[in-house]
Amino acid sequence: MDPQATIDAERGTIDLENGLSLHKGLSHATTKAAGLPTVGEQDMKTGWVYLWIGPYDVDGNQAHFSLSFAQSALDRISFSFGRKGVPMEELIRIHDEYLLGKFGPPTDREKWITRYVFPWGTLASCYDLKGGSSSIIMTWT
Repeated sequence: MDPQATIDAERGTIDLENGLSLHKGLSHATTKAAGLPTVGEQDMKTGWVYLWIGPYDVDGNQAHFSLSFAQSALDRISFSFGRKGVPMEELIRIHDEYLLGKFGPPTDREKWITRYVFPWGTLASCYDLKGGSSSIIMTWT
């Protein structure tokens, strides 16, 4: 069974089973020292570093997280529910329905994005037209 990850919309965090809370500004060094199940890492040599971790169980859905660090501080998290063989339109619907069931009606909806705005930032289900992928993205203000 995959370790648990919980989205805390009140605090704007993703809380991992090992006790680490992913939040705005969390340092890259602290994240690496936590011994998370790391899939990969890429230093863009521009001040941005990407760390991929997982899999985690998010309310019964398997997910891998992409952690985006700007100047060594966590700036954004994205994840997608792993569903092999599921058409993209279905994955978009799965992400949208997950957020609707967990947080209620969205704050805003456009063609390729369903957005929930909180005092700390935004949680959104997005479709990337260029990359052909769907994910849920957490950003902070």
